Amino acid sequence: IAERLRDEAAHDDLLSTLLAARDGDGAVTPRLIHDQVVTLLTAGGESNAAVLSWAFHLLSAHPEAERRVHAEVDSVLGGRLARWEDLPRLEHTARVVTETLRIYPPGRL
Repeated sequence: IAERLRDEAAHDDLLSTLLAARDGDGAVTPRLIHDQVVTLLTAGGESNAAVLSWAFHLLSAHPEAERRVHAEVDSVLGGRLARWEDLPRLEHTARVVTETLRIYPPGRL
C-alpha cells in the first residue's frame, strides 16, 4: 500500500480503487485498506472452496454425472491444463457448477 501511494502511475485494479476512495480526513487509513483487501481475498477463496466442495459432494452422489464430467474433461482438454478458451466447450461441467450454485449458493443463510 505504501509503495502504491508513492507510485504516480495509473493502475486499474482493486487497490487503486480503494486508495482513490480515501477521504482527506484520514478516516480511511492504509491499515483499513489492507484489512478490506484481505477480507475480499479471503471471502473469494472461501466461496470458491465451498462451491467446489459441494460440487464434489453432489458428484459423489451421482456417479453418472461424475463420469460425464471426467469424459468431457478428457475429451476437451486431452490431458493438458484448462485454458480460458476451453470453458465454452465444458458444457456438462458448467451445468454441474450451475446446479451446485443453485442448490448450495455461497453466502446462503
